[in-house]
Amino acid sequence: MRDRRAASFCSRSARLTGAIVFSALMTATIAQRSPAQDLNQQLTIQLNSGTRSPQRDRADRLIAEGKTHQANGDLAAAIAAWRKAQLLYQQIGDMDGQGLAYDYLMRAYAQTDQIAAREDAMRRQLAIARDQRNFTDQISANNNLGTALAPRASGSPAAGELFVEGMDVATSVRNQRGERLTADNLTWLANSLDQPDLKIRQYEFAFLPPSQWVANPTSLSARLNEQGDRRLNQQRYYMATRFNRVATTLADEANSAALRFQTLDDLVIAYRAMGRYDLATDSLEDRLVLARSLSDPREELATLAALGEINSDIGRVTLAQRYYEQAIVVAEGLNNPEQTSLLKERLASFEQPSIP
Repeated sequence: MRDRRAASFCSRSARLTGAIVFSALMTATIAQRSPAQDLNQQLTIQLNSGTRSPQRDRADRLIAEGKTHQANGDLAAAIAAWRKAQLLYQQIGDMDGQGLAYDYLMRAYAQTDQIAAREDAMRRQLAIARDQRNFTDQISANNNLGTALAPRASGSPAAGELFVEGMDVATSVRNQRGERLTADNLTWLANSLDQPDLKIRQYEFAFLPPSQWVANPTSLSARLNEQGDRRLNQQRYYMATRFNRVATTLADEANSAALRFQTLDDLVIAYRAMGRYDLATDSLEDRLVLARSLSDPREELATLAALGEINSDIGRVTLAQRYYEQAIVVAEGLNNPEQTSLLKERLASFEQPSIP
């Protein structure tokens, strides 16, 4: 059983105050949120940090000279300058300088079709980023090297491992830009492989196209939603939405109302925690359509109250009032005086006090 199951919409028989509990759950989730770290906010050590030296000054000049040669179209001279700079940085133990030199070399090797040299520079750049715990460079290096290896007939497994490592780094620091970059590469790799029975890690499975969903849609939807729940509890909201969007599609395919409610609920919580109120509202609108199509007034009540709550939070007062008014009608039809009273209090809170 999921930890939050007792507080989710899916525990219908155990709860009569669905809308209010749902709103409180989303509020509590948001209160626990820690801000996602942007790639540009990762810890990096600036080039030339530390004690000045003739070798460091010479290496810096060589980097600049290489850029001038590159601008003039002389890539051979640029590569020679950057190689010398890399060796000087290595002599004085400047890891960041070496990483920068390898970055220039990697790009130049790509332009001159020096494939082996390019991959060697990529591997060395990745090793430096790992040693320095420079998360920005490590995510980038994992993705660059993985992308370079993937087209090879025997390179896909290594590429997959590099992308997985990049995803682990990005998610460990809650870096959504890094997650998106690596997720796109995982999707690209999965789509390029004609192996529907490929054994890969579970969160990668969420990025596979529908043609490779070989499991029973109901059981697969439940499994992926559990993976999304795990990420949601870890406040890894972007990854949670990746799982739960696929789980929602599978729940539709399986025609499972319980799973559809469950996955939509989790999407709303994740989107709201990410500040994506537009997507949270869209998911609630989908939930309202589902509840009405099933003629389920309890789920309709919970959804209308949640729509009132979220629209109130983002300042759409008129729309919030409209949803609360509809929720009151449904609550009265259910002969639920407690819910009716709570909803009327919410609606009354929008009324401005009269000026004496």
